[in-house]
Amino acid sequence: MSVPGDLPAEPEAKDIAVNKLQVLVLVLVLVLVPVQVTVSVPVLFAYLLSVMAMASLGRVFICGTSGSHTLSRFVLLIGNAYAATQSALNCWLIATLLLAIAASLQSSAAAAPAPRRLSGRHLILPHRHHVHHRSAEDEVELPIVVSAIQREQQQKQQKQQQHHLKQEHHRWSKLCNDSMASAHNEVLENLEVAIEACKLTKWQMEATFKQWLSKYYHLDEEGMAVEYLYHNLSLSHPLREDIELNDNDVLAERTSTLEVEMPRILTTLSIMYDVLEELKYKERNDTKMLKDNETNSTMALFQEKIQHNRDVAEKFGVCIQQYQINYNSYHAALEYAVMLEALKVMRILKTKYDRLLSIEKERARSMGGEHEQRASTSRLHAHGHGHGHGHGHGHTRTH
Repeated sequence: MSVPGDLPAEPEAKDIAVNKLQVLVLVLVLVLVPVQVTVSVPVLFAYLLSVMAMASLGRVFICGTSGSHTLSRFVLLIGNAYAATQSALNCWLIATLLLAIAASLQSSAAAAPAPRRLSGRHLILPHRHHVHHRSAEDEVELPIVVSAIQREQQQKQQKQQQHHLKQEHHRWSKLCNDSMASAHNEVLENLEVAIEACKLTKWQMEATFKQWLSKYYHLDEEGMAVEYLYHNLSLSHPLREDIELNDNDVLAERTSTLEVEMPRILTTLSIMYDVLEELKYKERNDTKMLKDNETNSTMALFQEKIQHNRDVAEKFGVCIQQYQINYNSYHAALEYAVMLEALKVMRILKTKYDRLLSIEKERARSMGGEHEQRASTSRLHAHGHGHGHGHGHGHTRTH
């Protein structure tokens, strides 16, 4: 029983010789085209059609000699499907035309790399906007105008990010001069306001902190100090050495002028605010306290009081110092340590403000005495000058 598409089992010698040549061409197409030509969609299409054409012409020899092989069956299947509608001459013409197209594409592919979509790389490689996977080849493919626009956008984004970081470091600092331009009476008033604000906020922070310790640790501040004696927050800020003194008398003696102390105070308050802000959103796996509403409200109150004192300090018109935040984020009781540090800052702040007010009052008295002395000297000088001028005028008149 014959099957449609089957060929005679014993072909003639002439047909076998011709088909051997056809099979040789088929093998060359199968081997050389993928190696020599850069694989792209048109070339791959041409290659497949060429294989189909060669298969349709060589199916007699393949089937008659090695029809049991899997490759032979596959090629035979392709050839039969294609040869069902085309003659052998048409197959040769199509194969020749497609091979010529493939050869022409070979030269252009060697001159420049194939685009991402034509070569299929966009399906397996990241997009060129993924900067960490960007290659030099992708950069060459970009048009000059597009590359210039992208570089300009990247530079603009970098400048905006740097400006944002600069604002983060100095977002509470005001434009100021090296010297304090406020009138001396206004300085005294600002110091009195700062003392009252510090006194009130310190009392509120201490009361809230005491309640929080009692609820979560069942200890007071002294008990917590013993419990975490060997744990140190190591937070760096300008008032660190003043806190370690732990002596108000020595602290008052070490307090310098307003021009020196106010930038240190303002910078320390800004650092404390930033640490509380960072801690509020910090994700920690070893504690669930930050997820507690009362703990969050306690830290929010500390932030509010620190910010209020910082706003008062800004009224002196001083420049904030540039700073970096460094502290031990692995403290066993990080929330407790940060809030305790804020309380210590407020306690020495009250002592510093009191000392600064005394210094400024002494300066005001000395300035007032010097002013009165200069005024008295100028009055005496004016009186003597007027008296001498009268005698001279009378002498002239007599003469």
